Amino acid sequence: MNNFFSVLLTTLKNSIISVWTKVRYWLTPSFWQSKVLTGLRNFLQKLFDVKPHDKNDYFTVRNWMISRRLGFAVVIVVGLISLYFLITVAGSLGLGKAVSDGVRVYRYTSIPLRFAEGNVKIKARSGYIAYEGNVKDGYAEGYGNLYSKDSNLIYSGEFGHGRYNGTGTLFYADGQTQYEGEFADNCFQGTGILYRLNGSKEYEGDFLNGCKEGQGSLFDSGDNIIFTGAFHCDGLVYSQFLAKKTSEIGNIYTGSSRIYSNDADTLVYMEDIQAMYRINQMQTSVEDEPVISQVYVLNSELIYGQTVISSLDDLTKVMGEPEFQGNTYITLPEAVAVELINQKGNSLNIDTQLETAAVYDEVQTVKSYRTMSEIYLYVYQTDDLIYTFFCEDRNAPFFMYMIEQV
Repeated sequence: MNNFFSVLLTTLKNSIISVWTKVRYWLTPSFWQSKVLTGLRNFLQKLFDVKPHDKNDYFTVRNWMISRRLGFAVVIVVGLISLYFLITVAGSLGLGKAVSDGVRVYRYTSIPLRFAEGNVKIKARSGYIAYEGNVKDGYAEGYGNLYSKDSNLIYSGEFGHGRYNGTGTLFYADGQTQYEGEFADNCFQGTGILYRLNGSKEYEGDFLNGCKEGQGSLFDSGDNIIFTGAFHCDGLVYSQFLAKKTSEIGNIYTGSSRIYSNDADTLVYMEDIQAMYRINQMQTSVEDEPVISQVYVLNSELIYGQTVISSLDDLTKVMGEPEFQGNTYITLPEAVAVELINQKGNSLNIDTQLETAAVYDEVQTVKSYRTMSEIYLYVYQTDDLIYTFFCEDRNAPFFMYMIEQV
């Protein structure tokens, strides 16, 4: 009897141990890892076993028979690739991340940004906040601020389709205001104020395509107006001085001036705009107010139409062949202009031997100059103006030019 119970207990014990061993194995991570890997392997084997076995493994599109398994495999692969792209490239899959101030933050490459509207912050590739403001359809739209990677403000104002459009302020790298006014497609356009790097005003007036264009005023470093008049392609329109009475010039130019005169001519050098006009005293009666007949521009570039010209070849391309070219003896305006240009640090090889005597600080009487010094001229004529370009010799570039009416 004892043997019977002993055998029974042994059998039960072995059965319990066997079951307990299986239960313990089923509860181990390695068992489930093995099951998952085996199931995944079998699934992938079936998934990529795209070879059809019978006609039921096809579906028909018109005259084409396409493997069902192949189509299913392609859909799965495309889905996995898309998911990878969304996670690694497009950034967050949410609608934005709220920060402490409640503003949503997006990376500039994130797809959800393309559908965002309202006030947001946008991170640049390197992670700094590059933009804070309103967006629509993924673009800056309305009011916003653009920042550099050093958190300095680049632009503050209105945007349209991701560009400066409307009224805003552009800043230098050190935070100083560069421009404030109207913009169109990232360019100064409309009316605005341009500032120098030191904070002083440079120009206030009309702009077009980022350039001074139309009516405006120039300022010196002390914010004093030195010129008010017409501009074109970022430069002064010097021909506007022609035919003006001397009393009218004071309404246009208010900067520093110097006067050079002899018995025949009076020259007024407008230092702040590098130009000089001539009054021929022999052609002016005592009763008549002098009228400006010639303007000398002490600059080696000419703005003509939409072109900046600095060579004689370019002059001929836009103006045609010169009406005259050749050597001539210098006159008083040319002698004075050469001396003024040399005083600015240039070294023109023209010996003027100009001698003056100061009447006042800003008034000089010309005692003499070397009238036998030669200069080379190119003269061009347009519909209403004559341009004379002055060179040291025939093959040299022009260093200044003169404008007069036909």
